[in-house]
Amino acid sequence: ITLTTADDKTGWDGYKDTYLDATADWDGQGNTKHLQEIGLNAAIVLQPGQYIPSVGEMKLVQLFRKELNEALAYIGADEIADEWYWTSTEYSAGYAWGLYLFNGNMGNGTKASYKFRVRPVSAFIS
Repeated sequence: ITLTTADDKTGWDGYKDTYLDATADWDGQGNTKHLQEIGLNAAIVLQPGQYIPSVGEMKLVQLFRKELNEALAYIGADEIADEWYWTSTEYSAGYAWGLYLFNGNMGNGTKASYKFRVRPVSAFIS
């Protein structure tokens, strides 16, 4: 699905337009809040406490995907596929970063027209 319904016109200064800045982004919750402000795709339903992971967080999901999939299979949930996934890390007003979980490749695509998967996550704080 697409990530948003429109380009960002808020004047936000949180874009990560380099690979290094994007991979260092760990603020999925803040990024998701901003995406909701500009018009998150209505098909993306987030439960309370859920958010779209940033690039850094999604790289962690990719690193531990085998273990996560084993846990998901154990509870009967859908496993994380070898596909492109949106992250909440925005490249610019019109683009966001995606991560290909098969091999870790990153790229940016138009938030309002490219179609990738979205996998919400929840933070666990002890």
